[in-house]
Amino acid sequence: GNYNITAFYYGSQNYSSFWTYNLWVHVNPIADTTPPTFTDISQNKSFIYNTQGISSDFNATDSSGISSYFINWTEKFNISSNNGLLQNTTTLGAGIYRINVSANDTSGNTGFLIYTIEVNKSGSNVTVYINGSSKNATITSGQSIWLNATLISGDNGNIYLYNNQSLINNATSSPAVNLTAFTGIGDYNISAWYVGSMNYSENWSKILFVNVTSSPNTPPQIVYVQNET
Repeated sequence: GNYNITAFYYGSQNYSSFWTYNLWVHVNPIADTTPPTFTDISQNKSFIYNTQGISSDFNATDSSGISSYFINWTEKFNISSNNGLLQNTTTLGAGIYRINVSANDTSGNTGFLIYTIEVNKSGSNVTVYINGSSKNATITSGQSIWLNATLISGDNGNIYLYNNQSLINNATSSPAVNLTAFTGIGDYNISAWYVGSMNYSENWSKILFVNVTSSPNTPPQIVYVQNET
């Protein structure tokens, strides 16, 4: 504040009394250089892609009072300037997000902390179908059958369809389809592999089998001949 300084002379037998001029002393307050500190700090968060969002409350204290909260990552997140509530504004893809959460006091000092969010890949599911059914099938030699690999859960990513470990289709989107003719007798295993994406892990399908039997109209085959001498 301001303080005025004066002096008074009472005088004497030979001199009259006298007041001095006023002088002033202005005392500045002690400068506030202490930044706000965070209390009740929200724990770092980890979750599976597309299962939840962010709603974390941050509280800071300061002797001069908190004027506002702000963050550095405004493309995907928003924080309430008044109460420090942090929320995501868009779906968060798999990855690690480190957010600088800051608080200003009324003296212009800033305190901050780093809040980490880890979004993990979600599990995917690719399923094999034989003639539209997710069951084993039996056909006769010479017949053709539809083989299909469909992505049940996942997003962009190649799907590979195999017949007895031999690649028969590489599709860039679901489903991967192939009309396959079977001539040899026996069991053929049908499988598929989804390579995964930024947000979904890779996945191998359950293996199905096509059992190929001989046709009733197929003549016997000579498989071995022993020469006689």
